[in-house]
Amino acid sequence: MAIPATRHKPIDRKTRERIMNMADAFSEEHIAECLKLPVEDVTKVITAVFSRRKVQRYIVNNKTEECIPITTWRKGYFVVCMKGWTDWDFLAVRKEGA
Repeated sequence: MAIPATRHKPIDRKTRERIMNMADAFSEEHIAECLKLPVEDVTKVITAVFSRRKVQRYIVNNKTEECIPITTWRKGYFVVCMKGWTDWDFLAVRKEGA
């Protein structure tokens, strides 16, 4: 399970809270349903902060230990890039409560 390690400046508390709130918008059940996977295959969404402006989140598949990058797309929606499942198809995942 390779998550790229990048150096970044420390982020302020307000930014960190905003990032954590964004990450919390996903639930394992919601992702599993969107990706048509059993819930046990999906672990927590990992948030990796690359810089103040760019936040990359990953969904981890338990069985394959594969990290799927999630990219932000419009307001209230996220695009999940699924390598290996649907050959780099893009799936729009609606944020819960949006």
